[in-house]
Amino acid sequence: MKILCDVDGVIANYDFPAITKEFFGVAVSNEDIHAYSLEDVLGLPRQVVHHMFLEVCQRKPRMVSGAYNALKAFIMNGIEVYIYTNRLQFMTVQGLITWLQQFNVPFSGIAVFNERNLNTTFDFHIDDSPQKLMDVNGHVKRKLLFDQPWNRKCRNILGTLERVSSWKEIEQIVREEHEKQIVPASLQIVLPRAPKIQRVDDAGDGVTLGEEPRLRPRRRPPRKLQEGGDDSGALPKPAPV
Repeated sequence: MKILCDVDGVIANYDFPAITKEFFGVAVSNEDIHAYSLEDVLGLPRQVVHHMFLEVCQRKPRMVSGAYNALKAFIMNGIEVYIYTNRLQFMTVQGLITWLQQFNVPFSGIAVFNERNLNTTFDFHIDDSPQKLMDVNGHVKRKLLFDQPWNRKCRNILGTLERVSSWKEIEQIVREEHEKQIVPASLQIVLPRAPKIQRVDDAGDGVTLGEEPRLRPRRRPPRKLQEGGDDSGALPKPAPV
């Protein structure tokens, strides 16, 4: 099983009141961020928002409750977790890997879509951006929209997004799907052993159930050769010459 997973708004949360207070002098709560685009919400130029994220994305993450344990459990159970994030607008792939490892975020790899991996299919995509979820529509079986104030007005008119509110809920959904993909022991193919056959030998002794026994050749009592007579068991005398 393979999972695509976003970072910000899913694995880690920005402290927007503190960040906006630091950079712009105004504390803006998460609930006040009603759209995914900070430029639209705050009325700021794109370059200013880009500069802000260049700095804050390098800081220690504020992990979402349950994210670390869930990701670690997924990987320990053979589920591959690939990070798919807009952070690559602010850091290189190697820089992202270093940041994830530095702060002990469990992951299996980094997902970058291009012509070489267009045929890759993922079982789940977990993101707080409806647009990102729909952009990889043909590559993902189930799309989980992590609930945040900035995506609550999404109408989901195609009905393809499943809203989730916690990592506990995500764990349950993934676990149920993972169990469906595991072949039950009762359905595993087992090659049969040699059949157990019960035989009775000539002496009338029973043979215990078990592997098929080697059969002993039947022994016939020797016949006494007799001269003359019509005994069916005797050989005829040779005719005189």
